[in-house]
Amino acid sequence: MVCTNCGKTLKPNKKFCPNCGTPVAAIQCKVCFAFNELTDNFCGDCGTRLAELLAVTGSLELQAAIIPVVTTIRKIRDTSRDNERRFVTVLFADLVGFTNFSTQRDPEEVSLLVRHMVEIFGPEITSRGGVVDKYEGDAVLARYGAPVAHEDDALQAVRTALALHRRIVELNDKHKRPDGEPFRLRIGLNTGQVIAGTIDRDGRDYTILGDAVNTSQRFQTAAQPGETVVGELTYRLTRSVFEFEALGPLALKGKPKPALAYKLVGLKIEAGDGRGLIFNADAGPRSGESPFVGCTEELILLDQAYQRAHSGQGQLVLISGEKGIGKSRLARHFLHSHQQERLVVGRAFSFSHETPHALLANLLLHLLGQHPSETLVHPQETRNRLTELGQKAGLIDGYEDALELALLADALGLSDDDKLLANYSQGQRGHTLQRTVKELLCGLSLTERETQPLVVLLEDMHWADRPSGEAIELLAESLADFPILVIVNSRPEWQPPANWQNLAYYQRLELGALDTEERQSLLNYVLRKLDFSMPPHLQSEVIEATGGNPFFLEEMVMALKEAALQAVPDEHGKLNLQVPASLHELLLARIDRLDPSSRRILQIGAVLGRRFPERLLRLVASRVLEAHSNHLEQGLLHLTGQEVLLENRLAQELEFFFKHGLLQEVAYGIMLTERRQELHEMVGAALEELYSGREDEVLGLLAYHYSQSNNIEKAVQYLIRAGDRAFTYDAHHDAQRYFTLAATFATDAASRASLEARLANFVT
Repeated sequence: MVCTNCGKTLKPNKKFCPNCGTPVAAIQCKVCFAFNELTDNFCGDCGTRLAELLAVTGSLELQAAIIPVVTTIRKIRDTSRDNERRFVTVLFADLVGFTNFSTQRDPEEVSLLVRHMVEIFGPEITSRGGVVDKYEGDAVLARYGAPVAHEDDALQAVRTALALHRRIVELNDKHKRPDGEPFRLRIGLNTGQVIAGTIDRDGRDYTILGDAVNTSQRFQTAAQPGETVVGELTYRLTRSVFEFEALGPLALKGKPKPALAYKLVGLKIEAGDGRGLIFNADAGPRSGESPFVGCTEELILLDQAYQRAHSGQGQLVLISGEKGIGKSRLARHFLHSHQQERLVVGRAFSFSHETPHALLANLLLHLLGQHPSETLVHPQETRNRLTELGQKAGLIDGYEDALELALLADALGLSDDDKLLANYSQGQRGHTLQRTVKELLCGLSLTERETQPLVVLLEDMHWADRPSGEAIELLAESLADFPILVIVNSRPEWQPPANWQNLAYYQRLELGALDTEERQSLLNYVLRKLDFSMPPHLQSEVIEATGGNPFFLEEMVMALKEAALQAVPDEHGKLNLQVPASLHELLLARIDRLDPSSRRILQIGAVLGRRFPERLLRLVASRVLEAHSNHLEQGLLHLTGQEVLLENRLAQELEFFFKHGLLQEVAYGIMLTERRQELHEMVGAALEELYSGREDEVLGLLAYHYSQSNNIEKAVQYLIRAGDRAFTYDAHHDAQRYFTLAATFATDAASRASLEARLANFVT
C-alpha cells in the first residue's frame, strides 16, 4: 500500500505516512462499515466487493469513503493543541418535516431516516474541508476552520449548503412525509471568532464555543424551507462567488440588536456559456480589479513562450510565488493581451488534495462548460458533451476510445452503465485516464492551430492530488511537437518534478514582493478607487504590514474603509491594524500547516513583536519547547525556509522579523489570554537575564511585557522606572503614559498615592 500524497510505501498498521506525514486513507465497506486498504478488492470482514468504491474517480462517493477517516485521524492528532481563538464558519442545518414524521412513523423507520440523512450530511460536509461537530436529532452543526483552517472555509461552507439542498431530495425517494410534503432543509451560516478546543480535562470532545455558533442557529430558524440565510461576515467573504438577496436587519431571539442577514440565491454566472474551448471568462482583468503592477520581465518571457507554442513548439512555464503576490493576475493579464480564447483552466482546491484525479475532473468540467453539480443533475447532457469533445480531439474510432470516454465520465462521478470498466483494476484505470487526458489535450491543440495555440492554465498546483500530478507530468513530457502552452501556478512549497529541469521548453518564473514605488502606486490607486483618504502615517503602516503583497494591501485598505476603522497606536507607537476576515482565513491556514514546534516558535515570535533579536527568541523558545536544541534549530529553519520569518543580518545582532506584520497579528490573536500572559512573563524574565545590570536599556520592553502578564508587581515596578526615565529625558508624553498605566495596576494605597503625585506634574 502506498501513500496517496508522496507515493512512498506505507508501513503496516500505521496511521500516517513515514515520509510526508499524510494520514493513511482507507475504504469503508457499505455493508458492515469496516475499513479496508485501498488495494483490497473485497471487504475483509464481510466479503462485500469493493470495486465500485475502489475506482479512481472524483466522485462524492469516493470522497465519502476516504475523507471521514482522514478527518477523524486529523481530529485525534490536532486535539493535542492548546485551546485557541479560531476564526470559523458555522453551518447549522435542520430537516423540515422531521417532527411530523417522527410522531407518526415507527421508531425503526425514523431511525432509518436519520441514518439516510447522516449519509448525505457527512460526506458533503467533510469532502469540503468541514467537520461535523454534532448531530442533534434531525439537525447537524458543522464547523469550517477548526481544528484546521483552510483559506476558503467560508466559500466551502456555502458550497456545502447548496449541495445539501440539492441532495436532500433523495430522502423523498426512500421516505414519505405523512402530510405529503417533500423533505427540505433550512440552513443558517455564520462566520466569526470562537473558542475552539477540548472541554474536558482528558483532551476529548473537541468543539467550538461562542456567539458565532448560536447566531448560526438563529439564522437557520429565520430561513424558510429550502433556504439558506447567512450573516454579514459570511456574505462579505463569499459575495464575489455567490449571489445573495439582502434581507435587511433581522431581530434574532436572544440578541440585543438586529443582525444583517442575506438569503443565498446561488452561484454567480460568468459571462459566456463555456461551451468547448471558446471560453475566456478566466482571462483578462476581473471587474473592478486594480491595474496590473510590475512583472515586466515575466510578461516578456511569457510572450516569447507563447510565440514558440504558436509555431508548434510546446512550452511549459511555472509561475511560483506566495498567495496574493499576483500569479493568477499575471497569467490573466498576459492572456488578455493576446485575446486568448483557446483556453483550458484546471484548479486544485485545498479540500480535494486527497481526492484522486480531482484536478483532472475540474479541468474536464471547464472543457465541458459545466459546474460540478450539473454533471450529476444532467448526466446525459454531460455524456453528450464528452462525446462531442472526444470527436473534436479525434478519440472516437473504436472500443478503446469508448473505454476512454467511460473513464472521463467516471472521473466526473458518472456511473459506468455499460460496464466497460468492470474488468480494470484501480491502477489500470488511473494510468489509462492520465494517458487519455494527455491525448485529449494534444488532440484539441491541433484543431484551429493556425489561429492560436492551446493554453492550459493549471491553478494552485500545490493543492493538486498526486494522480492528477502524474497526469500533468505525462502531459509535460509530451509537449515538444504540439502547439500547447502549459502555465502552472503554484506557491513556493510545491516543487516541480526534477526531470522538468531537463526539458528544453521549461522555465520557472518566481514572483517577489512589489518594490517601494510599486506599493505606493498601488495604494494610491486603491484609495482613489474607494474614495478613501488615509493619513501618511497610516499609509506607511499598511505598506509595512502587508509586505509588498498586492492582495494583502488591497484587502487591508478595503477592510479599513468598510469598517470605518481608524487604527490607534499601541505602547510603542505602532498602529493596531485589525486583520481583515479574508486574510485571517488565509494566514491562519498557513499557521495550521506548521509542525507543532514551528508553530510554538512562531507564537513566541508573535509575542516578541514584528521584529526581535535572535538570542531573545532562542532563550524563550528553549524554555517553552522544553526540548533539545535541534528541535529549535529545525523549527527556525522551517520558518525561515517557508519565509514566514526573515533574517536581518545588517543589524548589530541577528534579528528575525515577520515577512507580513499581519501574520504576527493572527498568530498572536489565536492564543487565549492566559497563554499570552504566560509567554509575556517568560519574555520579561528572559530580558532580565540577558540585560542583568543593564535593565535601563530595555525598560520600555520590560514594562510592556510585564504589563501584559499576570505579574502585576513587576509590571508596576518597570512602568514606574520607565516613566521616571522618560521624565528625566523630557519625554513627558511617554512618562505620563507609563505612570497612568502603572496607576491602573497598583493595588496598594501607597503606590497609588506616589503615582498620583507624579501625574500631578503633568497637569496644566
